Amino acid sequence: MTFAYLRVSTVAQNLDIQKEALKKYKIDKWFEEKASGKTTARQELQKVLEFLREDDTLVIYDLSRLGRDTAGVTALFNDFNQKGINLISHMENIDIKSTSGKLIADILVAVAEMNRKVQNEKVREGIAAARARGRFGGRPKTSDAKLTQAFALYDSQNFSVTEICKITGICKATLYNHVKTRNGKATD
Repeated sequence: MTFAYLRVSTVAQNLDIQKEALKKYKIDKWFEEKASGKTTARQELQKVLEFLREDDTLVIYDLSRLGRDTAGVTALFNDFNQKGINLISHMENIDIKSTSGKLIADILVAVAEMNRKVQNEKVREGIAAARARGRFGGRPKTSDAKLTQAFALYDSQNFSVTEICKITGICKATLYNHVKTRNGKATD
């Protein structure tokens, strides 16, 4: 079977251009959606993915209709390839069953993988540079003086937790965690 997935980002946009362009592919079932491409967790996209079986074809207007997240689109390419599903992208003239279409898809996957590795490398370099400057990740440790003050206020039962947090500058979660630890209870 041949399925079409059409998507625009806003309700104000319409799908007419995409519909007209994809008519030549003799579509058996159409899936239309008005949703952002930032995530692959879109209702109609999920429906078409559930319908697709081996030897089926998914036709899209352009690659950005699947999403704007390279990693997500790459994961879909890999999934289609493993399940024997063909993908045709009208605007880029990509058919992943053809040799050149497969090559383009493989190049896109390789570029996405390289981008992820470069991004991870930059994060590691940034962390190393911060440590070299004496900075470490996470929140700064709450001082013993602030904790002592917070416990005194808490134990007096004259102040609400919100008031204690305002006075000491400790957030509620930190106060509760230290109170539980002090009382010998495990933290949640």
